[in-house]
Amino acid sequence: MKHRGWMVGIALIAALAAGVGAGYLIWGWPTNWYARDVTNLPASPENDIIRYGHSPIVDTPKQIGKSASDPTRA
Repeated sequence: MKHRGWMVGIALIAALAAGVGAGYLIWGWPTNWYARDVTNLPASPENDIIRYGHSPIVDTPKQIGKSASDPTRA
């Protein structure tokens, strides 16, 4: 029981070190997750939903705001 606090402390330090180490390993990985070409997906209802959801995320300025192609969304 006496060493339980030390063991928990050491486990927390080890977990922190593992998390920081993993962060440094993936630091240079590309982060452009939304740039996938969804136009190549085959026709299906599910892929239509994917294309519909992808468009507002990637083309937000074209969907809403002063650059919107639809004047009612400006």
